[in-house]
Amino acid sequence: MQPSVTALLDDRRLILAILNGDGEAWESLVLRHQPTVAAVVVRVLEAHGVFDTGRLRTLVQTLFMDLERAGYAGLRGWSGRSTFRAYLAAFARESAEAALGETTPVSLRIPSTTSLPATAASVSEKSSELEAMLVALGRLAPQHQAILWLRVLGLKASEIASLLGLPQTTVLADLHHIARRFSMGLRLEPAHGVAAFAYVLGAATVKEQVQLALRTEYQDTVQTLRARVSAAWLALRREGLSAEELGEEVVVTTDLAAAFADGSLQNSERNSLEAKLIASRRTLFKTASLQQDLQALNVLRAARSLENSLALGATCLAAGQVRWADYFLGETSDKSQEYYAFKAIYDGLSQLERKEPTTSAAATVVRHERSLDPKSGNRLVNGFFCLCLNDFQAAASALEELSGKGPVYRQLYLLALGGGHSVSDAKRMATETLARALPDPLLTQLAEHIRALPQGRALPWELVRRHLFEVVSPLIMRLLRTELTGPSRIPPPYHPSA
Repeated sequence: MQPSVTALLDDRRLILAILNGDGEAWESLVLRHQPTVAAVVVRVLEAHGVFDTGRLRTLVQTLFMDLERAGYAGLRGWSGRSTFRAYLAAFARESAEAALGETTPVSLRIPSTTSLPATAASVSEKSSELEAMLVALGRLAPQHQAILWLRVLGLKASEIASLLGLPQTTVLADLHHIARRFSMGLRLEPAHGVAAFAYVLGAATVKEQVQLALRTEYQDTVQTLRARVSAAWLALRREGLSAEELGEEVVVTTDLAAAFADGSLQNSERNSLEAKLIASRRTLFKTASLQQDLQALNVLRAARSLENSLALGATCLAAGQVRWADYFLGETSDKSQEYYAFKAIYDGLSQLERKEPTTSAAATVVRHERSLDPKSGNRLVNGFFCLCLNDFQAAASALEELSGKGPVYRQLYLLALGGGHSVSDAKRMATETLARALPDPLLTQLAEHIRALPQGRALPWELVRRHLFEVVSPLIMRLLRTELTGPSRIPPPYHPSA
């Protein structure tokens, strides 16, 4: 069946046709952008700790009704200064947040120290430690507070620098300052306390990260300290996300936020909004969350030739939304090579979510090997899965012949070596990697971690786990672009009413 003429129009022409009364054009727009809206709504639900598939369908339907209401007022709000995808993502987030009553988000992902075991001290002292951190927070300069809130949302130092228009060195220095303030507020031993907070805030040096992870494995006092810091950070995060806006609220329109987030806003206009972000936490959260939405939607766009439920499953996997990924994969009717690859990644992430390494799922590896065509990236996927099971030898065997094919391959193979298969080979490969011109950032960070290891020591599981979570998104993008996707095809629509 050939697509209609309106289905082939770009967004600008499609919207113009809608505003001129073309009902078929509206149907085409809805079918085209349902996955985008669903992906954003899932991100909002996930952040609010809500897993409700019925609520998802209702919110998606309601959002399109809001766009259509009052003579397509929602569509008329798009000036064209941003991409329509960015505007729609901003509109979807705003509508979903309003529908949820802006309840406190509780499940945004935070750094991997949350995998450390809780202690009695971390629980009993939680309220007093939160109070101490709030006092320290109140003494921070506005720029420091803005940087802290962006860390609460999960942005890295490089992303914070880009959003606020600051040098990355300034952001890292400010994060270290915050770490010192919090460590003093909790009256922690300076050397260990500052290092633990710097790790949580994403400002620890490579050497500090490795030393802290190694010491946590065999020193109970360090493990207890880090559990306290992790609990205090989690308490502050929840408190900060639920607190009312302080000071004068800055109003930023949906259209302006979209133009800022997708990079269309430049020069003096951008500088002006960057200053507003520092002054208003609500505006900061709105813009930063939208920027994260657009990053997640890049996976959805790369998967546009797949069935929509499968594409949404891949998007959720890349964002670490494991439960929603499981739902969308379960909704997929096309059990293609892509499905089996994403199911294997889901199984691996499910193992990682258990926080402790395990080798009890070997039968699952065999099942995935039988499901995936050897020519379509199964060795890459199974290498990732074996790493999630803490089976470094099996992972190295699967990945060895692929290590020269690209950054994702090299990162997984380097993890297999450095995790325990051959640390000496890992150090040699890490040195070669760091000597390359313009190496991949994630691969570079892993190579630096391995090179900083003491002689004969393998990567601590904490760092292995952290790198595995970080490699999921580029792994999925690699599979979509080169390994799995067949000839382009028109995907069936995602029906939120089904």
